[in-house]
Amino acid sequence: MKRKLERQFVLTDTQLEYLELMAEKHSLPDVSKALRCLVSYAMAEPTREDAIFEVVRCASPEECEGAQGGGR
Repeated sequence: MKRKLERQFVLTDTQLEYLELMAEKHSLPDVSKALRCLVSYAMAEPTREDAIFEVVRCASPEECEGAQGGGR
């Protein structure tokens, strides 16, 4: 098993709710597993990096309001 490091991340309420929903929907043990799945996907799909990291998305007003770097 790979070593898992404990870190703190800042998320909006909407982002955390999404991770909670995905963890439940996909029978994952917790939110950290959902986040690891997202990161693993991004790492496994290098041709999609631009779509993942360069396209500005706003899932809700709180996601973009006051955001630095164009809403990322």
